[in-house]
Amino acid sequence: MALRVEHLPGLSGWAPAMLHENGNSWLSLPVASGHAEFSIRLPLTEPHVAALRADPARAWIIFGALHARLQSLGPRVGQSLAPDIAAAILPRILGAEDLGRLCTDLRAEVPDFDNAIAQASDHSFHAP
Repeated sequence: MALRVEHLPGLSGWAPAMLHENGNSWLSLPVASGHAEFSIRLPLTEPHVAALRADPARAWIIFGALHARLQSLGPRVGQSLAPDIAAAILPRILGAEDLGRLCTDLRAEVPDFDNAIAQASDHSFHAP
């Protein structure tokens, strides 16, 4: 089965996308690290896929939470740690009922949270 890219509705700019192949799904996050640009694939479960389809804006929240961290890791290390990163952050963001509180918490953890989202989305998305 060929790789299928699913662009989430309402996302513009340098947007995260879902990838599907052979029954597996990933959230592909673009990352710029100095002169290197790469994408990291975070493994998704069926509930994750359903949550992103129901609320695509959560993909930007995931991006904001991870972008600076992924930049500092670089492509090789970032890709090797993707499953651990996904296990830690995806359930927290995709399962959150109060996105405003979640984003407040993420702003305290990730100083560049809002700026990363604004630049990547061409200022089309602002986290609650």
